[in-house]
Amino acid sequence: VYKRQTHEFAVDVLRGDYFVFFNRALDRCKILMWDRDGLVVWAKRLERGSFQRPLDPASGLSIEIDATTFTDSV
Repeated sequence: VYKRQTHEFAVDVLRGDYFVFFNRALDRCKILMWDRDGLVVWAKRLERGSFQRPLDPASGLSIEIDATTFTDSV
């Protein structure tokens, strides 16, 4: 996940941003972040239902949201 962010999307994971990934069925989520002394990956799988992903068709696969929108989505 780290390699994909740094090479494919050309972003610096070590800035402290959260990077959220969903699978196609939207029942699994992974969050990558830097925590002062190392990378942290959180993973969650829903038994029922799906995550609500904010959509922005203009930006393609990558979107940028604020903390409030993120909290409401997860």
